[in-house]
Amino acid sequence: MIVPDLDLLIYAYNEGNKFHQAAQTWWEELVNGAEPVGIPWQVSDGFIRQMANPRILAEPWTQARTTSVVAQWFGNNHVVALSPGPRYLEILERIFLATTGVSTRLVADATIAALAIENSAEVHTNNARDFQRFPGLLWQNPLE
Repeated sequence: MIVPDLDLLIYAYNEGNKFHQAAQTWWEELVNGAEPVGIPWQVSDGFIRQMANPRILAEPWTQARTTSVVAQWFGNNHVVALSPGPRYLEILERIFLATTGVSTRLVADATIAALAIENSAEVHTNNARDFQRFPGLLWQNPLE
């Protein structure tokens, strides 16, 4: 299972971003493929919030448009919403104890990592610096 990071999804839809073309190709291949994709709710919610932010897009999307895009993702049988399961808090605590210097800025990434570990999934991210800090996490940068 692949777990996308929020940044890659924003790049895939933000035509003004320097990573847009590569991220769009990566995402279209995943969404149109057969490999399971698990999207954490915080990533879906973040996409809806960020794509409507004028600091992210010169022409921000409406929440209705972003919600429609997210609904299209989940319309694919191999794309599922990831929610915390019974081991989530234990895994998250283990990440916090093993990772020094997890600032509040990294908490969102740590929660994505915990969900991925709990589901034996691999995070796809363009942010190796942060995700490589989390022990036991499988991750890769699909844009490299």
